[in-house]
Amino acid sequence: MATTLPTMPHRDPVKACRAILEFFPEAPCVPRLSLSLRMFLEGMPCLRVEEEKRQLRYDLSRQEELQRFYERVLSSDVDSFAMSPQYAQGFYALLDAFRQAAPPQLRLVHIQMPGVLTWGLSMTDSSGRPAWYDRTMREVLVNTLIMKTRWQAKKLREILPEVGFLVTLGEPTLGLMDSPFGSVSAEEVLQVLNDFFGQVEGLSCVHCCSNMDWGQLMKSETRVINFDAYQYTNKMALYPREMNRFLEKGGMLGGGSSRWRKRRWIPRMKTGF
Repeated sequence: MATTLPTMPHRDPVKACRAILEFFPEAPCVPRLSLSLRMFLEGMPCLRVEEEKRQLRYDLSRQEELQRFYERVLSSDVDSFAMSPQYAQGFYALLDAFRQAAPPQLRLVHIQMPGVLTWGLSMTDSSGRPAWYDRTMREVLVNTLIMKTRWQAKKLREILPEVGFLVTLGEPTLGLMDSPFGSVSAEEVLQVLNDFFGQVEGLSCVHCCSNMDWGQLMKSETRVINFDAYQYTNKMALYPREMNRFLEKGGMLGGGSSRWRKRRWIPRMKTGF
């Protein structure tokens, strides 16, 4: 079965959905028309967007926002984490396409979310401290992504009651786990991954397009590991025992490839598992 990463070389959401449904009818992905994270920000508390610097800051002194946030999470108010059509045009275009005619081969819908580690390292407070290292803000990130994943699943199930899901976290910075270049604990990363996947419905997947300690990731509860097979198959082969255990417990490898083009990172289309 083949699927694709969500970023598409289209500005027109209808064209993006048409391409996805034509070439990936068994497992179409919710498309994204840009690399902007705005579709995931709505409903998250304590944020400040610095437009001129193009930076995202967090401020945990806004306690009332935190309180309302946890009230919504504890009451499972997924609708308060809805993504608006302004920022999630691809998602709404895919819903419209399914209403008109879902592919007869359709088995699951691929939902990809930003990775907690990757996002948590890029978002800082006024002192420059990344959100990943603040337990409260890390928990906010995890719960926001959980609720937004549930909301997408809910909207898709309203049209396709029997459809399954592949839920992916995009984590290109996993190479920092237990690395001398970054103080990121592998134990904490795996715990966050397991916490996230334990609270969302569907087949769990981690996408990492860089090299990492693949044996560590194979210890997690992730069912699918999506890696750059073109560049890192030889690295993956360094973990035969861990891979055997991963496959024996029901894990799957999703091999894809990427390449540099004109100084921009363009993901190639096919990612199979």
